[in-house]
Amino acid sequence: MKLEILPFEKKHLDIAANLLLHRIEKIRKKINWFAPDLNSKAEARKAVEMEFTKDLSTGVIASVDDQMVAYMIGYIYPGGVFERSAWVQLAGYGGQEKCFREMYSFLAKDWISDRCFLHEIMVPSLNRELLELWYSLSFGQEQIYGVLDFKELGVPQPLNIEIREAKDEDRLIVRQLAVTNVIHQTRSPVFAPVSSEYLDQVRNSYEEAIDDQEIFLFLGFHESEPAGYQVYYPAQPALHSPPKTICLPAAGVVNKMRGKGIGTQMTSYCLNWLKEKGYNYCLTDWRSTNLLSSKFWPKNGFKPIIYRLSRRIHPDAGTANYDD
Repeated sequence: MKLEILPFEKKHLDIAANLLLHRIEKIRKKINWFAPDLNSKAEARKAVEMEFTKDLSTGVIASVDDQMVAYMIGYIYPGGVFERSAWVQLAGYGGQEKCFREMYSFLAKDWISDRCFLHEIMVPSLNRELLELWYSLSFGQEQIYGVLDFKELGVPQPLNIEIREAKDEDRLIVRQLAVTNVIHQTRSPVFAPVSSEYLDQVRNSYEEAIDDQEIFLFLGFHESEPAGYQVYYPAQPALHSPPKTICLPAAGVVNKMRGKGIGTQMTSYCLNWLKEKGYNYCLTDWRSTNLLSSKFWPKNGFKPIIYRLSRRIHPDAGTANYDD
């Protein structure tokens, strides 16, 4: 058996589409709604091509005895709000998993040459063997994406707080609450780096959300004092997003208000309200090192669907050039 790792080219798109479809079919045996928009070779080809044509993308195939058996495509995020990093999305790989380590090795070498030392990959949470493969390459859990099926949503909990949508006169309150979760994640054991410029961006974006008709921004008050917030908007089409999904990108409770059931009451109220609006699922995500979130969201019915795995390589890597 002769294994070769070769550059991904446009001529490989059709076979890659078949490999992606096969992978999705395996996932659907455990998650029947997975990748709702990928039901044909043409749709799968379009998904792979989107990864292949992204800016700063590179890809490889694995060929065994001159037959393509796997592919992997990643792209470099050049930096900006977040640091420079290389990404492999769900549609960016497929085929024989035993070839993934070798394909990553080829891509990683180029990423390091481009001074990209943070590598990220999206992996289905229920594929234990695939997770172990990436763990063996020194990847670790960073982010968890969870989905709640509204069929499993409990009845609304009794309220001892006020919950309502944000109004124009709430702008100062929204700016105050908007950074609650961001600041929490700067603490142990998350240690997320946050600049003052980023905090201002968060404040501005949530204030603007008050005027956006597609965003639902809820505020919670305990004894008339601002206590927490939750924000929702319709989810964009994605492999890990079922039909009629509402996305919950951020939520927070003021530190001194924790332990009063405010987050639980807000979640119950908001999700039942959104269910009445016709949504069937809710998608959210959280840092695996955020101990509060890692307990709260599964306790409230969210089931992990995708793990974002991360590997950070020392910046001195690749600078040495020694002969054997």
